[in-house]
Amino acid sequence: MVDLAQDMFPILPKEHRQFPQREREPLLQEVDESGDVIFRFKLNGPSEPGAMPLTEFYRRSLLDLLRVVRLYSGGKPVIVDAFAMLNRPHEPIKLLK
Repeated sequence: MVDLAQDMFPILPKEHRQFPQREREPLLQEVDESGDVIFRFKLNGPSEPGAMPLTEFYRRSLLDLLRVVRLYSGGKPVIVDAFAMLNRPHEPIKLLK
């Protein structure tokens, strides 16, 4: 019986099976005092025009969540009408405009 796979896909010579190795720079990892690796990423500048502000994104996300869950405090239901970002706790953002 003829091996069609062997005829269609002959084995490449060894020199063609390996990709050329290029010189790599040593990987420098920045580590904090607890030994965790710190990753840094370059930002490409401001977000695209027309992008939704983060506060609006979270406001809409919370409204969507409140359509399917009920929040409780101390065993009693609470009505949430605003939220604040952790870095600006004194600037509440109303859920309903």
